[in-house]
Amino acid sequence: MKFKRMLFLLSIVLITASCKPKNEMASVSVVNPSGFDRLVETVEVPLADLGCDNASQIKVVQMPEEVEIPSQVIPCVKGDKLIFQVRLKANEEARFSIVKEQAQAYDSKAYAMVAKDRYNDFAWENDIIAYRMYHEKLIPVDGASGGLDIWSKSVRKLILDGWYAHKDYHRDHGEGCDSYKVGPTLGAGGVGFMYEGKLVQHSNYKDVEILANGPVRMKAKLTFPPVLVGEDTLNFVKVVCLDAGQNMNKYTLKFDKTIDNVEVAAGVLKRSVGDLKVSKEEGTLSYWQGKNKSFGHTGIAIVLKGLEKETEDDKHYMVSKVFSGDKFTYYSGACWSKANRDDEQNLSPDSQDSWESYTTTFSRQLDEPLMVEIQ
Repeated sequence: MKFKRMLFLLSIVLITASCKPKNEMASVSVVNPSGFDRLVETVEVPLADLGCDNASQIKVVQMPEEVEIPSQVIPCVKGDKLIFQVRLKANEEARFSIVKEQAQAYDSKAYAMVAKDRYNDFAWENDIIAYRMYHEKLIPVDGASGGLDIWSKSVRKLILDGWYAHKDYHRDHGEGCDSYKVGPTLGAGGVGFMYEGKLVQHSNYKDVEILANGPVRMKAKLTFPPVLVGEDTLNFVKVVCLDAGQNMNKYTLKFDKTIDNVEVAAGVLKRSVGDLKVSKEEGTLSYWQGKNKSFGHTGIAIVLKGLEKETEDDKHYMVSKVFSGDKFTYYSGACWSKANRDDEQNLSPDSQDSWESYTTTFSRQLDEPLMVEIQ
């Protein structure tokens, strides 16, 4: 009887060992605690928690299938992080093995570049959509504009280099186009400051440092000229992140000192026709523009947790809140009604209802983060 028990225990050990990939450093369990599906979400794991001393020798394997998935090491001030993406149904759990081996070369789904032949535009994209901000070099040509521009895509490949090279991206040649006009406004989810009930906008960016450039995440730090808000001069940089499979960008404004009671506003440019929906409870603004000729509809959204006020001026719809500290974070993004015309996967929202649903779900994901456990 004792011999049979020893055989049983030995079989358990052997089975467990057979399910563990060679050179495994850690096992990561990821749980979706929500009652809704997470279609594409990024998991962040500090390298220090994995006992990893060589970021170039690390890969992520999904278990029990033992399939390697794309991953990336992101530089962070408080320690680098390993990131990878998951797809989880409501209340589902998944397990991943972190292995000490050279990762495969993955096709990038997040990318950023500086268009030196086009006044140093800073442009970035993922497999869903593209964005850009303007450099100071453009001011003598078009005037000041610190707003956010959209390039709408209907293909999953990266297009920025090709579109800039062809110099004809205002017409749709089958991949999408730039049909969004920003001008001297916040554009599609830009940010500014409120003073005595009026919007104070920042100007074009001065410098940019691309901190990460795919395959999973694009991360960059942009420096802007000082902004005079009342009698206070604000110096800040803006860090933007865009992950593969996401419409939303994460923006973090970092100030050079602690500021007190500054009202920060994020907004969208008004169009002649459009449907606006704001939820203070969810911290969201969703704007579905009317049809733009043959270009279709553009959806724009802002997620600002703790938003206190909904307001507008002659150019913008805005949401804002009073802020004190040295960092301010919000999210904004866009979609296009023709994004899925050649894609059966329907990865991007392409209708008003799907866009409003996406925006609400995105906000709730921030309130109910994935549960990550390292073993």
